[in-house]
Order: sequence, then C-alpha cells, then structure tokens
Amino acid sequence: MRLEFQKPVASSQFTLPVVSVIVVIAWLLLPSASTPVDAGAYGLWRYVAEYLQSGSVGTYIALGIAALAVYIMAELNQSHVLLRISSRMISSVFAFVMGVLVCAHNVQPAMPIMLIVLLSYSPFFHMYQSLNPTLPFVVFMLISMASLFFPKLLVVLVIYWLSMMYMRAFSVRCFLASVIGAVLPYWIGSAVAYVMGEYDLLTNFWHEFSTFQMPDYTVLTFHQWMVLAFLFVLYLSGTIDFYINNFKDKARTRILYNVLVVHGLFMLLALLVMPQHFMVWALLFAIDASILFAHFVALTYNRFTHIYLLVLLVLSIAVAAVQVLNINIMLPWSH
Repeated sequence: MRLEFQKPVASSQFTLPVVSVIVVIAWLLLPSASTPVDAGAYGLWRYVAEYLQSGSVGTYIALGIAALAVYIMAELNQSHVLLRISSRMISSVFAFVMGVLVCAHNVQPAMPIMLIVLLSYSPFFHMYQSLNPTLPFVVFMLISMASLFFPKLLVVLVIYWLSMMYMRAFSVRCFLASVIGAVLPYWIGSAVAYVMGEYDLLTNFWHEFSTFQMPDYTVLTFHQWMVLAFLFVLYLSGTIDFYINNFKDKARTRILYNVLVVHGLFMLLALLVMPQHFMVWALLFAIDASILFAHFVALTYNRFTHIYLLVLLVLSIAVAAVQVLNINIMLPWSH
C-alpha cells in the first residue's frame, strides 16, 4: 500500500480550516486539564478577576487567545516565507498542538504570555541584517510587557541579544533601543502603581524575578511529562530534519531556523530549571517546536515520514487522552 497523504495535506489550503474546526470542537467538548496556579508568582495576573479564569468563560477566553495566536502564526509564515512551498502547515501544526495541549484549554497566565511573545517574532525576524533601532525596541518592549505577567521571563532577553549578534543586527543604537524597550513597560507600570497607591508593586516584581527555587520535579504530573515528551519529539524531529535538508533553503531562512532551534532549546532548559512554571515555558517551547516540525512535515516526503507521522498522530491522541482522563502514574522521581 502506498502512503501519499502527506504532500496533499501539506499543500492544501483546506488543512488549516479543517484542523481549526476539529480543535475548536475538541476544545469545547473535552474537559480542561489545567492545574491551579499561584497568582502571586505571576505579576499582574493577581489583578485578573476570578470569574474570568474558570468555567466556560475561561475556556472561551483561552480559545480566543489560541485562535489569535494561530492567526499570528499564519501571518508570520506569510511575511517571512518560512516554507519553500505555499503551505499553511506552520499555523496548522500550531493549532493542532494547542488542541493536544488540553492543559492549556482554560485561561491562565501562560496564555497571554505566549500570545505577547509570539507577537515579537515578526519584528524579531525582520531584524535580520537590519540596524533599524525601531525593531529591537518593539521586540524587547513586547517581551518586557509579557514579563509583567511573569517577571522571570526577563531572562530570555539574553538569548535575544545573542540572536541579534548572530543575525548581524547588533549595534550600539540597537542595543540602547532594546534596553529602552525593555525598561519602558516598567516605567509606565511604576507611574500607574504610584497613582494607584500600589507602592510595593515594583518591589514584588523584583522579588518574583530574583527569587529562585531549586528544580522540584515532583510538582510535575504524569500528563505534564507526557506533554513535554510530545513537544520534545516535535522539536527534535523538526531540528534533525532541518539540519539534514537546510541546504535547500535560502541563507536568510537558514539563519532564522538556527535562531529558532537555539530559542527552543533555551525554553526547554528554562522549563527544566523552573518546572514550577511548567505551562509558561511549555507554551513558549511549543511555538518553536511547531514551526520546526511544520518545516519537516511540509518539505520532507518519503515512506518513513508517512509512517512516522501516523505514529505521532497516535501519540498525540494518547497525550490528549492522558490529560482528559487525568491518568496519573507515579514516576520514580515523584516519590
């Protein structure tokens, strides 16, 4: 039997609408597997009303954020031609991943953080060989805005500065613009806090940023380990395939994917260092893993990839089922 479904799926303009409909149905019908979060560790999240975070309201808000993120992914691919063929695979894979991550089907701090960080990708990619200081200002401002919900996110600024050097977009003006962009949300936040009489707001942000806990993997449930394994398989598959076939891509595309590989690796390491904030780092890791895996699905066709994708489809269903059924198997390091 010949397996030839991959190329039609990758090149079809109907793939994204079909995947989106399936994900929306699953999102609304399957019970959320999200876990409670400590609002005190997520900056401005403590000001979000409780009724917006639970029940059907939280589910619909999370779905809206996910839909907007999928649209941004589609525009990202359109603007930067991340695939050599006309394909909606990047946004389709990301939509599919969001559907599999049942633990993200209710609004939580990780959702707006993921959305704001994703908004930074397009100006970040435009920085390639550009010394326009406006671009790093916008990128770092967006990352800083996201950090208002999770101050520890500021650690990713280091990887952005290193990426600027790699993309030949680093200069004194660009560096100063990035610093101003990173500081601006906190300047505005300080003024708002002063007007509201919340004088300890910045102190709390600094405390949340500087307080570090040793990694405690006992806080991770079995289904979270399954989610991490699923995302890592996507990331590793896309990365290996990219480095095997990257000679077919343009120099600019290769540079951008190299940045995505390093960026994704940083998010994975951050997750392993800070497992207490699993959902934040997992969703950020999912962005890079989805783009890399979509490159693999859209551009590499052979008998092995067809079989491999079928196996991954079964794995994704298993991952979703584990979350929905709340299957909790005791792992050796959980004791």
